[in-house]
Amino acid sequence: MQSFLQYRRIGEHVRDRNAVDEAKKPNAVDVIKLHPWTTRSDPSLYPHSGSNLEGATFSSVNPTFWASTHPAYGQSQEFILPGSEPTASRFSSAPSNDGSGQDPIEVHHDGSDDPTNPHNWPLPTRCKNLAIVALLVFVQGWAGGADSLGNKTASEELHVSRVSEDLVTALYLVGVGLGALFSGPLSESYGRNPTYLGSILCSMLFIMGSALARNFAAQIVCRFFVGLFASATLTINGSSMSDQFEPLERSLVWPWLALANIAAPMLAPVAGGWIVENLGWRYTEWITLAISGFAFLIAFFFLPETLSPLLVSWKARHMRNLAGSDKEYTC
Repeated sequence: MQSFLQYRRIGEHVRDRNAVDEAKKPNAVDVIKLHPWTTRSDPSLYPHSGSNLEGATFSSVNPTFWASTHPAYGQSQEFILPGSEPTASRFSSAPSNDGSGQDPIEVHHDGSDDPTNPHNWPLPTRCKNLAIVALLVFVQGWAGGADSLGNKTASEELHVSRVSEDLVTALYLVGVGLGALFSGPLSESYGRNPTYLGSILCSMLFIMGSALARNFAAQIVCRFFVGLFASATLTINGSSMSDQFEPLERSLVWPWLALANIAAPMLAPVAGGWIVENLGWRYTEWITLAISGFAFLIAFFFLPETLSPLLVSWKARHMRNLAGSDKEYTC
């Protein structure tokens, strides 16, 4: 949801900037005061066919070409037009390779005042985003340690040894390690938000499967996939921080994000021991599911996309839609 609203805001920003740029453009007809010696018999003075040099106004002659080819070039500066640029690029464009007649325009962030650049967002906004990411990290870390003290009761209910039940935690960690191989490239290709939200949603499904498991095989398979999808949040949270903060700022922000990575494995077994003792081992999974659902809703509604190349691609798409087929904007 937040990404959709962010995409619309980028479109509004592009339209506003385009309106400002259009208002700053000079008049379509440029005025050139011709010298008395200018005649129609000299074709070098009007390289574009159809140019009318008898009048005082025209727009098809390239002033730079006209001035540089005249024998009296340098004796007068009357060819420099008020409000115009004495360069050939304003009047002509080399054909592009795609056959559109225009060179593609590469889109970037517009500097320190560009609201589409995450580094330019207000500090409270960036801190809010970091707090949401820290919540996601805490929840996924909680999922790995909350049921660790339910080993004895779970092994008795599922009729396996306690050593076998240790596979529940071991396969979760194996899933985290394997998922990290894919979560990083996915986040760089499709954005942070789809990776966060998609992985949390899938992990919630397997947390519920682990809570409902009726045999040992179902339990360890579900726990493996919980770790596989939890790895996305545990892997790319540092990238979300670097998307929004400069290197000097990161040295102040990183400890708070690292605290979320450490706090969950420390607190989850303590809380999980109480839950197992009073409610049963399956309630560790249900409570983890509830916490994960809460974090998912917070991220869905309030966490924006922070991957800068993706934001620039959205900007380029809006500029292409606004310009039509005359110009091609790339990023």
